[in-house]
Amino acid sequence: MSRSPYSTPIERPTSEPLVPLGGIQTGLVLALMLGMLAFWSREPQPFYMPNNDYFSFERLAQNLAAWRWPSDFKRMPVFPGMMGALARFMPGEHPFMQAGLWVNMLLSIGLLWLVYRIARLVVPGAPSLVVLCLAFAPQFQAMARQPLVEPA
Repeated sequence: MSRSPYSTPIERPTSEPLVPLGGIQTGLVLALMLGMLAFWSREPQPFYMPNNDYFSFERLAQNLAAWRWPSDFKRMPVFPGMMGALARFMPGEHPFMQAGLWVNMLLSIGLLWLVYRIARLVVPGAPSLVVLCLAFAPQFQAMARQPLVEPA
């Protein structure tokens, strides 16, 4: 019986992480996430006019916050529901817009954590570098500070 060259296991090269994977990289990513949240909370909105769909989301959020049945469900109620729940804690004359900003910023921070967890599996040598590239991408910075971002 001849031995096939494909029957021997292939040794994969192991890559050493740039920074130890344990607490140091996780700590760096958590510090980045807290720093981003602090930066965004000081200057939360780079554009003063929300996109044109925002107002239908705000109407739905106002109805849900007041426990009124909306006249239509053109929008899924999850994001407006989060806006309505958070709006009562927002100061200023536009609490629903502030709530939308905070919901979007918190979801963006959650996305950074999710990307870090996935990058630990895919790029074990430098998962924090992947998160750093995403965090400082101009598109991510602009979209994270909008009161409403819809996937296109």
